[in-house]
Amino acid sequence: MLDFPKVNRENSGFQNNFLRAVILIIHLEEELDFSLYDKQILDFFSNYPRKSKKPKNLLSFRINSPSGKNVISESKQSSVELKTIDGKRAVTFSANDVQMEISGDSYTSFEDLVENELSWINEIIKLCKVKIKTLHLKKINLIGYEVTENQEPISIAERIFNENLISNNSYIPSNQNTFKYKLDNLSYSYPDFNLNVKYGIISDNETSGRLVLDIDVFKTEFNKQYQNEMIETLVLLNNKIFNVFHWALNSEAKEILKSKKSL
Repeated sequence: MLDFPKVNRENSGFQNNFLRAVILIIHLEEELDFSLYDKQILDFFSNYPRKSKKPKNLLSFRINSPSGKNVISESKQSSVELKTIDGKRAVTFSANDVQMEISGDSYTSFEDLVENELSWINEIIKLCKVKIKTLHLKKINLIGYEVTENQEPISIAERIFNENLISNNSYIPSNQNTFKYKLDNLSYSYPDFNLNVKYGIISDNETSGRLVLDIDVFKTEFNKQYQNEMIETLVLLNNKIFNVFHWALNSEAKEILKSKKSL
């Protein structure tokens, strides 16, 4: 089956990244009151001193309940959000999911996440004895650019993206004074996970803009609760994201990542 070529991340030679954010969402099979595990959570995330607790009342409407009547029920949920001092890393524990967001300039490597935040989250989930329903990993890449006189934004995209990805864009008029954005989507369904890729260009003003490469992969029906299986699954998902990322870039973009040059 034709697929994105596999790449060894360790041999890529990249010294830089285009990351704006790394997002992880772990959906749980059942509601959980994480406030019962405050001490354990704070012990693991001792370097996340900014804590806030947010109550939330949710209304649900059920048609044709067992009583034969339409019922409105209220579910009182609360979420616990933890942040680092600089706010560039955040983890939120809510009734049905755990979410983590890391800004690009705070990200070092996925191995670092595995050794720290991901292992802590997994230990907490194991402690709570709750099963995981889905794993959702997302990496958002933004590359800023500046245009010179009479330069079209689409020509900048051609300096970064694989020509096979944007071959149909060269015929699109894109004067920087009038052009706003062009974003495209690719969606794939594999036997055990789904993949979405959003890419394109956004004009901020007459002289600058951003190229977007947003790669989103998620595994459904994930019912295991053991650490090695969860971590190994996330490693596989991250490798898939890197394969797509590597394929989507052309040789000039890869040289920028190797040498820390700017666009």
